[in-house]
Amino acid sequence: MVCAKFGLAKADFRLKQIEYVLRFPSDDATSLRMRSNDGIIDPWGNLWIGTMNDFPITKKEGVLPEGTLYRIDASDMSVKIMLENTQISNGLAFNKDGSKFYWTDSLTFTVWQFDYNNETKELSDRKPLIDMRNVFPEQDSPEPDGLSRSNDGVFYHAVFGTSLVIRYNSDAEVLHKYVLPACRITSTALGGANDDKLFITTAHLHLDEFDVSIDPEDRAGDLGGFLYRCDLPDKVNSSAKALWAGK
Repeated sequence: MVCAKFGLAKADFRLKQIEYVLRFPSDDATSLRMRSNDGIIDPWGNLWIGTMNDFPITKKEGVLPEGTLYRIDASDMSVKIMLENTQISNGLAFNKDGSKFYWTDSLTFTVWQFDYNNETKELSDRKPLIDMRNVFPEQDSPEPDGLSRSNDGVFYHAVFGTSLVIRYNSDAEVLHKYVLPACRITSTALGGANDDKLFITTAHLHLDEFDVSIDPEDRAGDLGGFLYRCDLPDKVNSSAKALWAGK
């Protein structure tokens, strides 16, 4: 299953085909402007997925606050709108019991935290957790991208355009910065056999140029587009990824 341009789909990567099983509840004109971005499975097995402007729109008009954060219920595939008028949904996480929800809107440069009630399916008490402009005052656009959160409440957050992953706690105290030989840092994952690895995805500088020829053997200059592994000095108490609870 993949989150695609118009909704949730079954994908066959060998045949390079997708078949939609659910479409987001938007009109045709809006659907053409949007695509899926980052998402997460919550502790109860439901899918949360954010949409944003698709590439042809962003090239012409930039990113507009037309996005939506949806919750897709695993039991009946019903769709609930959780947040509207978003820009770039990224970096989602729950705490261990699911009572706290963390969500990144990259162009606000902020990670937002909410209280979450799974009985009512409602978010409340929205407030900023960390604003990357305070962490990177010298940067014009320090965009928080994908993140991981440990069971200890420690975040490992990729910051697009900075060459850095930052580690910070639930009090927004920055504990460490991991420097990579790539500018566009996109997401993180925690794990490894001994629970002491940080995996980091990056984007190539020419990602937006669809007709460009990229040589993966070229190790000169910016090394975006590679997957990196960082060996950490201690175990991180990583949280297991939740699984989709539907069929």
